[in-house]
Amino acid sequence: MPEAGHYGYKKTDGICDGVCGEPVSKAALTMSRLKCALRGFDLRALMVLLIGVPILILMIYAHGQKVTYFLRPIWESPPKPFKTIPHYYHENVTMENLCKLHGWKVRDIPRRVFDAVLFSNELDILEIRWNELSPYVSEFVLLESNSTFTGIKKPLHFKENEHRFGFVKSRLSYGSIGGRFVKGENPFVEESYQRVALDQLLKLARIEDDDLLIMSDVDEIPSGHTIDLLRAGGHQYTSTNLERQGMHTSGRQMSFLLIRGGTAAFASVT
Repeated sequence: MPEAGHYGYKKTDGICDGVCGEPVSKAALTMSRLKCALRGFDLRALMVLLIGVPILILMIYAHGQKVTYFLRPIWESPPKPFKTIPHYYHENVTMENLCKLHGWKVRDIPRRVFDAVLFSNELDILEIRWNELSPYVSEFVLLESNSTFTGIKKPLHFKENEHRFGFVKSRLSYGSIGGRFVKGENPFVEESYQRVALDQLLKLARIEDDDLLIMSDVDEIPSGHTIDLLRAGGHQYTSTNLERQGMHTSGRQMSFLLIRGGTAAFASVT
């Protein structure tokens, strides 16, 4: 029989060949494991991840609204088309016939009308607006702030001149709100903040389902006869574009919209 031989071996460590078989400290072994884990890893890719990704997140945070608008065609479907109705009016035509021309029936009781605006400093235009709408509006709702949408401090112009509007005092729901004054913020954020407050003011004014709500810029003034027509009829449509003679606004013609995306709507209180 062949003589049994002696054999020896050197223990190897697959983690790092450079220190195999030799006494090493725990720290050295940890570093070896780290080097092994990073072996074949692109250092430039790591730098891109550590620097590029935070910069990208910061840009999205700072310009989130612009990014959202840019990607809007991807995530938003086109709105459903409005049903367009030609707007007929003549002062010698009865309300019953006007409603019939628009495909409506005269309501037994005209609906209530609420006119809601965010006010800045347009005192003269507001006076024109309210004189035009006064015979037809049940409640005027006005909110003003001590800040413009761009964060510039301003006086409460309406509060200082409310004596000019005594003719609607008994039908006025007034509110004021402090500005947020966030430097460099997108103006649409402040506007949205104020519009949320205006919604709350409308609820305090006790708007109800089926009331007619006019919500537009102060200089977008619906014709009084158009509001009279809408409160008398028009209840059969939830998405309507009423053309022509519907609105006066700084010398330009505008459509008069009902429900979702327009300047007038039938209220739905939630």
